[in-house]
Amino acid sequence: MTPPAPLTPTTADTDEPLGFRIDPVLARSWLLVNGSHYAKFEPASRSRADIVVLDIEDAVAPKDKVAARDNVVRWLGPKDGTAGPGAGDWVRVNGFGTPWWADDLEALSQTAVGGVMLAMVESVDHVTETAKRLPGLPIVALVETARGVQNLQAIAEAETWDNGKPVRETLAADIPLAIDHFRYFAACVRSQEGSLAEID
Repeated sequence: MTPPAPLTPTTADTDEPLGFRIDPVLARSWLLVNGSHYAKFEPASRSRADIVVLDIEDAVAPKDKVAARDNVVRWLGPKDGTAGPGAGDWVRVNGFGTPWWADDLEALSQTAVGGVMLAMVESVDHVTETAKRLPGLPIVALVETARGVQNLQAIAEAETWDNGKPVRETLAADIPLAIDHFRYFAACVRSQEGSLAEID
């Protein structure tokens, strides 16, 4: 009896080189790398993650934001000219209205960035203002607050304009999953205070 084939392809089993990336609409795995740790960029670029995201938002302390942005710009390289080793990688930028958002977008507009994750999106304006500063670049809107959940439908529709994802997918999957995320953490709070969480 022959053993079953391995579930995860090894280097010898696939024609794809290490570091191969796919279209973000089809991506199954997104590897976030702390933008202040430049030495970790190169190992991440050789990973089998579908998309590598250099994080200059949540993973980086306020005092290190500028240095992390500089690391990312150096890694990506200029969009016109000799691209850097990380050309095409994505960046998780600071949220709209933070002291770093405008400078993040200005710096990235000159690089070979593949797309951006926009943190703390609370309205469609956050997405459209970002798109104006990075025309033609895919944007993934991260909804992380109750105010963002209130505006999910408009945010979801704006996200589909930028990345080509069918709006039915965003409305049928992304919105319910975002709501489940908040319900999960609400249940955790209820569990800690001693009452029972609803099961559905």
